Amino acid sequence: MKRKTCTLHAISLCLLPLLTVGCLSDNLLSDHLGTSNKPMEIRMKSYIAGSTSATTRADDGKGMINGGTAFNVKFARVNENAADADYPTTYDAVIPGSVNISKVLSFDPPAYYQTDKTKGTKLIGWHPAGAAYTSSGGTVVAAIDGETDIMVTPLKVGSQNSPFSDVTFSHLLMQISVKVYTTNANNKSFWGGIKSITIAGKKQTCTVTLPATSASAGATATAVFSGSEALPLIKKDPKNNTDIKQGDTSVYGEDNPLELGVGADKTSAVLAGYAMFEPAGSNSISLTVVTEKGGTQTVTVRKPNDTDFVAGGSYIIPLCFGVSTISPTGTSITDWSTSTELPEITV
Repeated sequence: MKRKTCTLHAISLCLLPLLTVGCLSDNLLSDHLGTSNKPMEIRMKSYIAGSTSATTRADDGKGMINGGTAFNVKFARVNENAADADYPTTYDAVIPGSVNISKVLSFDPPAYYQTDKTKGTKLIGWHPAGAAYTSSGGTVVAAIDGETDIMVTPLKVGSQNSPFSDVTFSHLLMQISVKVYTTNANNKSFWGGIKSITIAGKKQTCTVTLPATSASAGATATAVFSGSEALPLIKKDPKNNTDIKQGDTSVYGEDNPLELGVGADKTSAVLAGYAMFEPAGSNSISLTVVTEKGGTQTVTVRKPNDTDFVAGGSYIIPLCFGVSTISPTGTSITDWSTSTELPEITV
C-alpha cells in the first residue's frame, strides 16, 4: 500500500518533504524522569511538519487532521517479561491518549515505563480512538464515513534507559474537495443546482491488523478495505468542518440545491464538499452528480500524467458544467492544508 505520513515530532503530510523538528524538550523529559520509587511517565512532544496552517475540528473527531489540530488516539501496549527478554503473544492493554493544540502527546490516565529501567515496552497507535479493537486478533476496525481521518503508527519500543523519541502517524486515506461552476448563466439555468455528489464504491470498512508483538521496532500494520457502496460527499468545508449552506439557511440538498458559481474560469467555483476514503489504487475515481434539472451524471476524474492517487494526498476537483457535459478542470495535489487541483471536468 502506498502511504504518506504525518509525524508526531516530525509529521510529514502528503507530498511534501519530511521536516524534522526538535525532540522532546529537556524540561518535559526532566519532569517525568523515573526513580526507584516513581516510574517514568511516557509523554512525547509532537509536531505535524509540512502543514503550515492551523486548522480546527469539532470535538467529535470529525474532519481532517492538520497542524495545530487536537485529536484523540489509542495505543496498544505490551511489556517485556520480567523473567526474560520475551514479550507476550498478545498486546497487554489499550491505553487512550490525545495530542493537544500545543502538540504534546500524553495518555489519560498517565502511562509509565516499566519500573525495571532495562525492560522494554512496545506501543503502536491509531486514530480514530473510537475504532473497534479486538485483542485476540490484534485488529482495529473503522468505518469510512467520509469525514473521519484514519491513521496508524509503526511499532515503537522504549524503556526508562531508552525513552521513546518520536512517533509517526501514517494516513491511510486520501481526500478530495469538489467545487462546481459554469462559464455561462444559460448553463446554470439548464442544470439547476446540485442536490448531491457521491464517490462510487468508497463507503467501506477499514480493517487494520497490528504487527505481532514479537516484531521489531518500526514494524508496520497492514490495512484491508472492504465494501463497495457509494460514499456521499460531506457537505462541509474541510478547513473547519462547517456546513455548506444554500442561501445561508440550511445545508444544501434535495429541497435547496447548491447554486453553481458563474464566471470565466474555475476561480468562480463554489465548494460542494469533501470526503476522505481509500486511495483509489489507480489514476481515476468515479463521481455521481445529481442535479436539480439536468438529471444524474457520472463523471470520471483522472490523475494527471497517469499517476495513482495516494494515501495522504489531498485533491481539489473543480467541475465545470458545460452545455451538456460535466468536465473536471486542473486537479491539484498537495498536503491536507494546501490541496492540489486536478484538471477541470466539464459536465
